[in-house]
Amino acid sequence: MKPLASWMTELLDRINFWTKWVNNGSPPAFWISGFIFPQAFFTATLQNYARKAVIAIDELQFDFKIIDEFSVAEITEKPEDGAYVFGMFMEGARWNNTTHLLDDSNPK
Repeated sequence: MKPLASWMTELLDRINFWTKWVNNGSPPAFWISGFIFPQAFFTATLQNYARKAVIAIDELQFDFKIIDEFSVAEITEKPEDGAYVFGMFMEGARWNNTTHLLDDSNPK
């Protein structure tokens, strides 16, 4: 459970993200933690590709590539296919930008 102040800060960040999307159109990169139901966003991304490629959505699967060569602020254009997302987090490990691998956050 988050303290109220952190929760409010995140709520304001979400409102800001959605307001920019509504006012300026679809962003080049999506803050995945800003979605209440991110699974729907991923399904919509698959549906868009399926329609574009004229492929049944059941024949598609997700493929992820971690891009850590540049920051989110440097992304100015959308990818030709798929979507750039940021703001993912994990428990029990962390991403190492030097080795481009997961680090155990609790080494033995």
